[in-house]
Amino acid sequence: MGRPATGKRQRLVAAAIEQFHRQGYARTSLAAVAQAAGLSAGNIFYYFKAKDDLASAVIDEWCAVQAGYLAQLESEACGWQRIEGFLQQAQVMRDVYVTLGCPLAGLARDLRRESDALNGEVARVYAVQFQWLATQFARCGAAPARAEDYSRTLMTDYHGAILLAYTQADASLIDDAVERLRNWIEALRAASLKEH
Repeated sequence: MGRPATGKRQRLVAAAIEQFHRQGYARTSLAAVAQAAGLSAGNIFYYFKAKDDLASAVIDEWCAVQAGYLAQLESEACGWQRIEGFLQQAQVMRDVYVTLGCPLAGLARDLRRESDALNGEVARVYAVQFQWLATQFARCGAAPARAEDYSRTLMTDYHGAILLAYTQADASLIDDAVERLRNWIEALRAASLKEH
């Protein structure tokens, strides 16, 4: 069983998120994470016995962050507006995505290469997004299978645009994808209104 959450542990996880994003998992040492957190190297081994343990905590934190962000969107009046709010996040983060890429995609790539134990674990974070989007589409009247198809389509275009924007150093690819997805969502919304 892991140690209880503390300020130091949280600082280490936050520093690891930043270091993994900027340097990559393989090139980030535990000592570098401790230094970035403003702690001695010995502190990291108190909380995490190995780098994989720290990476697992990072993935857990990403899941919690995503769940928290998506919970905030629940205050929107309807599913369509909540989905729009999800799309807006790509534009809020676009400069980071263009400069450093998606932190989740980078971590997924690195862990696939470096850690048999954690290979595929980042998929948990994407699953949080996928399930939330499918739920929103279902709330908007889509049948369950259709809601999942819509969620898959949106995530493919959304995350694909982030990857392309990074590889091409072109933020307009994110803007274009968000606009295209907004138009698609508006068309789905109009069609659902006609059906009712």
